[in-house]
Amino acid sequence: MELDLRADLNCEDDDGLNWALLVKAVHPERVKPGAVLRAGTEHSWSWVRVVAVDEDGQVHFQQISGAEAANSGSGSAGPREVSPNAPTTNSLNRPPYTAGTPTGESQPARLGCSGTATVGEDTR
Repeated sequence: MELDLRADLNCEDDDGLNWALLVKAVHPERVKPGAVLRAGTEHSWSWVRVVAVDEDGQVHFQQISGAEAANSGSGSAGPREVSPNAPTTNSLNRPPYTAGTPTGESQPARLGCSGTATVGEDTR
Protein backbone atom coordinates (compact mmCIF):
# COMPACT_ATOMS: atom_id res chain seq x y z
CA MET A 1 0.00 0.00 0.00
CA GLU A 2 1.45 3.35 -1.03
CA LEU A 3 0.74 6.48 0.98
CA ASP A 4 0.52 9.86 -0.72
CA LEU A 5 1.11 11.91 2.42
CA ARG A 6 2.83 10.70 5.59
CA ALA A 7 0.85 12.15 8.49
CA ASP A 8 -0.06 11.69 12.14
CA LEU A 9 -3.86 11.43 11.95
CA ASN A 10 -4.07 12.66 15.56
CA CYS A 11 -2.69 16.09 14.60
CA GLU A 12 -5.38 18.76 14.32
CA ASP A 13 -5.18 22.47 13.66
CA ASP A 14 -7.26 25.12 15.45
CA ASP A 15 -10.19 24.45 13.08
CA GLY A 16 -10.28 20.71 13.83
CA LEU A 17 -8.72 19.70 10.49
CA ASN A 18 -5.87 17.24 10.30
CA TRP A 19 -2.54 18.59 9.09
CA ALA A 20 0.83 17.42 7.83
CA LEU A 21 3.83 18.94 6.11
CA LEU A 22 4.06 19.15 2.33
CA VAL A 23 7.63 17.80 2.43
CA LYS A 24 6.11 14.49 3.63
CA ALA A 25 4.20 14.06 0.32
CA VAL A 26 5.38 11.51 -2.25
CA HIS A 27 4.30 13.85 -5.09
CA PRO A 28 4.06 17.38 -3.62
CA GLU A 29 2.83 18.80 -6.93
CA ARG A 30 -0.38 16.77 -6.55
CA VAL A 31 -1.18 18.10 -3.08
CA LYS A 32 -3.60 20.95 -3.67
CA PRO A 33 -7.08 21.91 -2.42
CA GLY A 34 -9.66 19.34 -3.46
CA ALA A 35 -7.14 16.53 -4.04
CA VAL A 36 -8.10 13.11 -2.64
CA LEU A 37 -5.12 11.31 -1.14
CA ARG A 38 -4.20 8.40 1.10
CA ALA A 39 -2.65 9.89 4.28
CA GLY A 40 -1.32 8.48 7.53
CA THR A 41 1.13 5.65 8.17
CA GLU A 42 1.39 2.05 7.04
CA HIS A 43 -0.42 1.05 10.25
CA SER A 44 -3.10 3.73 10.35
CA TRP A 45 -4.28 5.55 7.23
CA SER A 46 -7.36 7.20 5.81
CA TRP A 47 -8.62 8.66 2.56
CA VAL A 48 -8.45 12.44 2.87
CA ARG A 49 -9.49 15.54 0.94
CA VAL A 50 -7.02 18.44 0.98
CA VAL A 51 -8.67 21.64 2.21
CA ALA A 52 -5.72 24.05 2.05
CA VAL A 53 -1.96 24.23 1.58
CA ASP A 54 -0.30 27.11 3.43
CA GLU A 55 2.64 29.08 2.05
CA ASP A 56 4.83 27.58 4.79
CA GLY A 57 4.08 24.05 3.54
CA GLN A 58 1.45 22.98 6.04
CA VAL A 59 -1.26 20.80 4.43
CA HIS A 60 -4.73 20.88 6.02
CA PHE A 61 -7.05 17.99 5.21
CA GLN A 62 -10.23 16.21 6.25
CA GLN A 63 -10.63 12.44 6.52
CA ILE A 64 -13.28 11.00 4.19
CA SER A 65 -14.79 7.56 3.61
CA GLY A 66 -13.71 5.22 0.83
CA ALA A 67 -17.10 5.70 -0.82
CA GLU A 68 -16.64 9.47 -0.85
CA ALA A 69 -13.12 9.03 -2.24
CA ALA A 70 -14.48 6.79 -5.02
CA ASN A 71 -17.16 9.35 -5.88
CA SER A 72 -14.75 12.27 -5.88
CA GLY A 73 -13.80 12.21 -9.54
CA SER A 74 -10.26 11.41 -8.47
CA GLY A 75 -8.99 11.56 -12.04
CA SER A 76 -8.70 15.33 -11.66
CA ALA A 77 -8.42 15.65 -7.89
CA GLY A 78 -6.19 12.82 -6.76
CA PRO A 79 -3.01 11.04 -7.69
CA ARG A 80 -4.58 7.67 -8.42
CA GLU A 81 -7.85 6.08 -9.39
CA VAL A 82 -9.96 5.10 -6.41
CA SER A 83 -11.80 1.84 -6.89
CA PRO A 84 -15.60 1.99 -6.59
CA ASN A 85 -15.08 -0.89 -4.12
CA ALA A 86 -12.73 1.22 -1.96
CA PRO A 87 -13.15 0.48 1.74
CA THR A 88 -15.63 2.77 3.45
CA THR A 89 -13.52 2.77 6.58
CA ASN A 90 -9.86 3.49 7.21
CA SER A 91 -7.22 0.88 8.06
CA LEU A 92 -8.46 0.72 11.64
CA ASN A 93 -11.82 -0.53 10.32
CA ARG A 94 -13.79 2.38 11.70
CA PRO A 95 -15.43 5.43 10.15
CA PRO A 96 -13.15 8.44 9.61
CA TYR A 97 -12.48 10.46 12.75
CA THR A 98 -14.34 13.73 13.17
CA ALA A 99 -13.85 16.32 15.88
CA GLY A 100 -15.07 14.88 19.17
CA THR A 101 -16.31 11.35 19.46
CA PRO A 102 -19.61 10.17 17.96
CA THR A 103 -20.74 8.66 21.23
CA GLY A 104 -19.44 11.43 23.48
CA GLU A 105 -16.98 9.26 25.42
CA SER A 106 -13.77 10.86 26.61
CA GLN A 107 -10.55 10.49 24.67
CA PRO A 108 -7.54 8.78 26.35
CA ALA A 109 -4.39 10.80 26.97
CA ARG A 110 -2.08 10.68 23.97
CA LEU A 111 1.06 12.30 22.68
CA GLY A 112 0.66 15.62 20.91
CA CYS A 113 1.78 16.10 17.32
CA SER A 114 5.20 17.35 18.35
CA GLY A 115 5.71 14.35 20.63
CA THR A 116 5.01 16.35 23.77
CA ALA A 117 2.81 14.82 26.42
CA THR A 118 -0.73 16.13 26.86
CA VAL A 119 -3.49 15.83 29.48
CA GLY A 120 -1.10 16.42 32.36
CA GLU A 121 0.97 13.30 31.69
CA ASP A 122 4.19 13.15 33.72
CA THR A 123 7.13 12.72 31.34
CA ARG A 124 9.96 12.51 33.89
